[in-house]
Amino acid sequence: MEYRENPYASRAQAFFTDNVYSEPVKTSRLPKILSVVLMVVVVGFVSTGILFIAFNRNAENQYRRNDPTPQKVINRSKRSKSKVTTFNELGQMRPITRAESDEEAGCVMVVTPWFSFPDDDTPLYEEISQKDRLIKSIINDYFTTHTKSELLSIGEKQIKEELTEQINEQLVMGKITKLYFDEYQFFQ
Repeated sequence: MEYRENPYASRAQAFFTDNVYSEPVKTSRLPKILSVVLMVVVVGFVSTGILFIAFNRNAENQYRRNDPTPQKVINRSKRSKSKVTTFNELGQMRPITRAESDEEAGCVMVVTPWFSFPDDDTPLYEEISQKDRLIKSIINDYFTTHTKSELLSIGEKQIKEELTEQINEQLVMGKITKLYFDEYQFFQ
């Protein structure tokens, strides 16, 4: 059997490969739209994250970290060599800060100070109990001689160190180890 070339084969082949009358293939716009939406969402999340981090650092400065409770300080000291006890009988104080300007009044604060001192120092406890009004006066005077903005710029840690130093200058029988605040708030 002899193989002959089909005369219509070349035309059929041309028809299927070079079909002039075929309709253009329609591509869906859905993947492009989804890509754009996805990019917008990603950019939104990234920019929100960046803004949150940037503003969260500023917000951190406006809020204070609570001091430990007196019982926690005592329990921590039991684990160390230097045991302490606390004096938290000064109560809540409401000093008024110095005014920022002549037109404005000072800012009311709420401060509840307490401090720790060596556990076995009974004479110091008695001295602190007798001088509690003097200690309140030192704390009150400190806040009334500074404006709110000065106190915020000094920072709570530095304020505690300065007050501890001023209180210790007035004590004869011993020294307090650290000053804490249960409350430390400014009211407008």
